[in-house]
Amino acid sequence: KINDKYYFSLGLFSLFLLIIINFRTDIPWVDDWEWIENLQLKKYSIIEWLIQPTNIHNIFFTKLIFLTVDKFFNLNLEIFSFLSIIIIFLISIKILYKEKKLDHNILVLVIFLIFSGKQFANISQSSNIVWTLSFMYIILFNYLLFKNIYLTSLIIFIAPLTFGLGYTIPLYNIFFIYFAKISRNKKIQYLIVSICSIFLAYSVPQFFLDSKLITDSGLNYLHNIFNIKFYFVFFALIANVYVPWVNGLSSVGFIIGITQIFLVLFFLYKDYIKLGKSELINFLNQNILLIIGIIFSLIVSITRPDFQTAVAARYSVGSIIFQIGFWLFFAKKFKPLIPKFQNLIKILIIYVFISGLFFPYQGIHWQAKRYSENNKIIYCLKKNKEQEICIKNAYEILFYGGQWYNYKDFKLQIEYLIKNKKSFLSGVEK
Repeated sequence: KINDKYYFSLGLFSLFLLIIINFRTDIPWVDDWEWIENLQLKKYSIIEWLIQPTNIHNIFFTKLIFLTVDKFFNLNLEIFSFLSIIIIFLISIKILYKEKKLDHNILVLVIFLIFSGKQFANISQSSNIVWTLSFMYIILFNYLLFKNIYLTSLIIFIAPLTFGLGYTIPLYNIFFIYFAKISRNKKIQYLIVSICSIFLAYSVPQFFLDSKLITDSGLNYLHNIFNIKFYFVFFALIANVYVPWVNGLSSVGFIIGITQIFLVLFFLYKDYIKLGKSELINFLNQNILLIIGIIFSLIVSITRPDFQTAVAARYSVGSIIFQIGFWLFFAKKFKPLIPKFQNLIKILIIYVFISGLFFPYQGIHWQAKRYSENNKIIYCLKKNKEQEICIKNAYEILFYGGQWYNYKDFKLQIEYLIKNKKSFLSGVEK
């Protein structure tokens, strides 16, 4: 008999698919245009393009996926939406299988966190597949660290070459692998692979590429630790998944985040006083997701210490990772107390579901709005003979009124895509 928790996961998976199918969005948005630019404009060789960082991120393996989609699927960007949902579903199944002995309602809460509707901002934008891929790497790393040295090493190696969130994995190893209950040789291997992965992801492109190909590394952020916003964003980002995408509500996330961190430190301190150093080592070994969530929040709050960051939907994955770690910590540490909190946990499950899917600029609203804008752009390009007007209108919509991306390059891409009948512009006549 299949446990009913798996039905929850399958039901949410089906719901997400229905939303994507009914509100289809296959046009690139904002960063997508920079990521796919070289596929159309051929400014650099394939090798240069693969190695070149984009928006301070090394996305080598992600670009390989874009190349594959361009070559074999006519640059059909909807594939990324479906792939994201499939990965999210597999993540939920992995956690359910590995944590099947935990309290039922805690695991249901974890499922609903994984399937938070706030993730639609990532699901419906092709370049944001990197968040979902990194999410998968972190979950696999959590369960493979002590079991399979070869797969774990592979994950450590490719994670930073996929996206910035992937750096959390080698950083965890560099700072905490010493405390892992594994052999000395395995610790050394993980440490070496971690250092090499960071070196390759950040340093190698700067050795082999001309300076004009290097995006600003963005590492000159350490002065932000003296900015009060850094501390605010750090705690608020931890609770991002619970808070609507409204800047003024970032203070709510801050209160939730600092409360959760305080609780973890309080009980860790009590156990340390009672049981000594061994309890601290156990904590580091048994709460990898929680620690990686904290590392993620530190990285983002150092590089982007502003109130909008604290609630922005694209950062929800890092918050979800921390929250999964927090609730698993709670379930294992306070198992006898869980029955007293069942009603609270059920209310939280309902809130996570409703807020994620029905709050403005999240879930259904986000996807429906994208769908509407998608259709406006395509309709204009198909029906209006003055394509220049439509291209300017598309530029305004797709970059939210911003002008950071070169309009000439945008226009050239549109013209190339129309001429070559690529996916979302295949029905538009030049």
